[in-house]
Amino acid sequence: MYALDARTVLRRYRRRDVPAGEVAVIRMLVRHARLLADLHRRLHGIAAPEWLPAIGPGGAVIHLDLHPDNVMLHGNGALFIDWANARAGHWADDVRAHLPAAIERRLSDPNMTARERELIPLVRV
Repeated sequence: MYALDARTVLRRYRRRDVPAGEVAVIRMLVRHARLLADLHRRLHGIAAPEWLPAIGPGGAVIHLDLHPDNVMLHGNGALFIDWANARAGHWADDVRAHLPAAIERRLSDPNMTARERELIPLVRV
């Protein structure tokens, strides 16, 4: 596999017959990735209300716990669940462009398991 750019991955096979099942899964996942990216854009376009606590600069509603277990697919769409960590801030705090700050906040989360805490040092910034 080769990352051609930020949006394209090339997989080369040693044999000519590409498994049809793998192709079907890849096409389905691309569709869901687009759906989730659209969900992120829509979420971060929502202006945070004044009463929502802020974690720093920025005025967007941010979830602060975006991962596949907090996304529910329904019909042709998706929605985020588990809003306990929601704050006002910069959209990049949700998509981890502000990774060091996100790691620091995550480490202070009392709901993290011991195993999750062990994995934090493995994160590469």
